[in-house]
This record gives sequence, structure tokens and C-alpha cells, in this order.
Amino acid sequence: MLEKHITWRRGPGRPVQEEHHGVQVNLRHKKVFLQGLDKTGRPIVLGVGARHRKFESKEDAMAFCIYALDTAVAIGNSHDDWDGKFTGVFDLRDLGMKNADLTALQVMFELLQNHYPERLGQLFLYEAPMAFYALWRALGPFIDPVTKTKIHFVFAKNAHVEFEKVFDLQLLPKDLGGEGDWHPIEEAHRKAVERMTKRVGEQPAPGGSPAGGDETVAPVPSQAILAST
Repeated sequence: MLEKHITWRRGPGRPVQEEHHGVQVNLRHKKVFLQGLDKTGRPIVLGVGARHRKFESKEDAMAFCIYALDTAVAIGNSHDDWDGKFTGVFDLRDLGMKNADLTALQVMFELLQNHYPERLGQLFLYEAPMAFYALWRALGPFIDPVTKTKIHFVFAKNAHVEFEKVFDLQLLPKDLGGEGDWHPIEEAHRKAVERMTKRVGEQPAPGGSPAGGDETVAPVPSQAILAST
């Protein structure tokens, strides 16, 4: 399993930079956010379904999902007490057929199950409309039973109670019953790279000298820093 993952990471699963076409196109949609940490210290990944447009290709879908997942992992890794998992929220209000993308969902769950195993702590599906359920039935066979137990449907009438168990409400946007603002994932990505670069720079160089001392330490590219799954 590990050998397959390493091979995948060197090929189609290699870490993705922000400049990647599939990432740039989808960042413009402003549909994925990183909202800090939940009450258990897990990164909060928030997706807005109504802002999604079908990916141009499966490769673009994979690239953007890897970018988002690696960013969440990097945020978690910057905290010493992180348990290795993140919490997801999909805001499905106003989701329509133009947003329905079975391929993208298949790619996401394939990545979670095969290459980011045990990273998903919980996933909340907020205000799922009728249009979503046909998509969900088609997706069902691709989701393993363990992953299904982590997925919860939440509706506005009980969202405050359910979310307050997991989140500090000041971290959730007001649209979801919280008290906070939206924090685009690209902001979190850049901060994660800065933090991880600093931590790498503070580690001793191979000869024993601290990085930044007499010995030259080669810079570490951001995509390598975020490749920590």
C-alpha cells in the first residue's frame, strides 16, 4: 500500500502548486475555504456547492482536490497536537444541475479512501436539496462503509445545535449560523507554506549546523513542503 502511494505521489498524485491551471480556474470560483480549527484541533475545510462548475477534465479535478487536501494536511501539521484528521462542511444551498459533478465527487472520495486514508474525521452536508440526492445515490457505491459513518446531513433548523458541538461558532461564516467570515483556501495555503518553510529552516542542517548558519541549505519547494500525507 505504501509503495503504491509513493509511486502515485511521484506521478499523478504529485503535490500541486497554486499556478496549476486546474487550481487557478477553480480558485476564481471562490468555493473552498479553510476556517481554522474545530474544537478537537482539526482543520475545517468548507466547500460551497452552488459556486462549483464542472471541472474541465478529471486531471483538473484531481489537481484541485490534491491542492485542497494537502493544504488542510499542512495546516494540521503546523500544530504539534494534531490528530491527523480534518473536518469538512459542504454548503449545498442552492445547488443545481449545473453544479452537479459526479466525476469530481468520485475523485474526491477516491483520494480520501486510497491516498488520504483516515484523514477525514467528519463531513457535514448542509441543507442538501432534492437535486443532490440523485447524485448521492449514484455516488453511494463508491464510498466505503467506514467513510459513510463519518458523513452527516445537517439542516438549518438544527444546524446551530449540531455545529456548536464541533465548531467554535466564531469560525463559521454567518451564512451557516456562525459568527465569522469566509477565509479562502489560497490564504491558508500561503500561510501554511510560510509556516512549514520556517520550520524546515529551523531544523539542523545535515552537518549539524542550524539552517541559516555557515552551511548552505537548499531551499525546499512549496509543493514538497506540503507533500506530507
